[in-house]
Amino acid sequence: MKALWRSARRRVSDLSSWDDPADNGDVAIALTLLLVLLVAALVLVGVSAVLPDDEGHRPWTGLREGWAARRAARSGHDADAAGTPGTGADAASAGDRELVLADPVDVSLAELLRSTVERGDAYVRVDELATGLQRVTERAQERTSGLLQHVRRG
Repeated sequence: MKALWRSARRRVSDLSSWDDPADNGDVAIALTLLLVLLVAALVLVGVSAVLPDDEGHRPWTGLREGWAARRAARSGHDADAAGTPGTGADAASAGDRELVLADPVDVSLAELLRSTVERGDAYVRVDELATGLQRVTERAQERTSGLLQHVRRG
């Protein structure tokens, strides 16, 4: 075992030039940057898990409640029996439980698109777009007509 350890240590020392003092500074800088990036990533994940989102829900709490609801749904009990805080008379939690218990539905793409289409005004109003383009075209022609005459005169 000692021989294996010595050979591994020798291979590592051959790969890295720890004996060269100039390289030690580079390694220290690289390790410091790596440590700073790791701490920044941990802070970012921690803050995003603690702060509420735009709707006021906390992601960590939502994850725990969803996990408890899923476990309760699989075991056949409701989420209140699992002892999860924030569930019960809450309408959002009831909707979440219904989604957990719902069976998947197989529909065609055409059916899905038909059921999700929005009736009403389109995003692009063709009349307004055509009017705007007409005005821009007229202004461009007015501004370039004098320029074209000047270029033709030479």
